[in-house]
Amino acid sequence: MESVFARRSLPGALGIRMRDDEVSSMVTGSEEQFIHLATCISRLHSALETLRAIKAASPDNPLIAPAFRFALVEYVSPYTGSDGQRGCPALR
Repeated sequence: MESVFARRSLPGALGIRMRDDEVSSMVTGSEEQFIHLATCISRLHSALETLRAIKAASPDNPLIAPAFRFALVEYVSPYTGSDGQRGCPALR
């Protein structure tokens, strides 16, 4: 099975396919935890910025409902499972 890291990393961007065992040997447990933490912070910040944009928008804007759903997904995604081989550190 192909790893998320293989698709999002430089080899993945270049179209080079890597097996999970190749990727897991490249990423240590502490590096995976750091990646998870950085992603969580980024997604929570994105949710906050989207909610601030919704608050500043006019009430009749048709994009408010989809933007709110997007913000909700961004907010809850750090609390869901990870595609990493070791799983989501926060949920252990």
